[in-house]
Amino acid sequence: YQPQDKDERGLWMEVNEQERLIKTSNFVMRDPGLNAYVRSVLCRTVGEAECRDIRVYLIRTPEFNAQMAPNGMMLVNSGLFLRTRNEAQLAAVLGHEYTHYAHRHSLRSFRDVKSKAGMAAFMSAVPIVSYGAGAIASIVQTGLIGSIYAFSRDMEREADAGSIPLLERAGYDPGAASRVWD
Repeated sequence: YQPQDKDERGLWMEVNEQERLIKTSNFVMRDPGLNAYVRSVLCRTVGEAECRDIRVYLIRTPEFNAQMAPNGMMLVNSGLFLRTRNEAQLAAVLGHEYTHYAHRHSLRSFRDVKSKAGMAAFMSAVPIVSYGAGAIASIVQTGLIGSIYAFSRDMEREADAGSIPLLERAGYDPGAASRVWD
């Protein structure tokens, strides 16, 4: 896959630079066995063809998190290994992150924030001639920020739902997706 337009190319350029820095970071865990294992779980979950372009970096940090960049870079924090109880739960998180990638959530989020930031900037320039104008601008700005978070939650729900068929197809218990949060 190649970026299709100016927004996507710009986003990829930024993420490619981040990946260049991550590749040489001391926080990257380079254990061959652990890296091969995580990659095998990812590939089993999403499929060999889909897995081919994904680059997985295991990051030494205690946070329970993983991230998927629009260019195919996946970051898996070591805290995830402390939180997941079995391979199915690990697969659930990896499948969730892959769904973000497959549905191009980073680009959709970038575009949403970009358009709403423009509106917020415009509203901040509204002259406060009366209490009413300033209050309305403030309410609109707060609403825009809230809609960004709502849009993000919608994508999280979509990624949660998208991981379930991946787990089932790979032979993992789909219930692991919810039990990882127990």
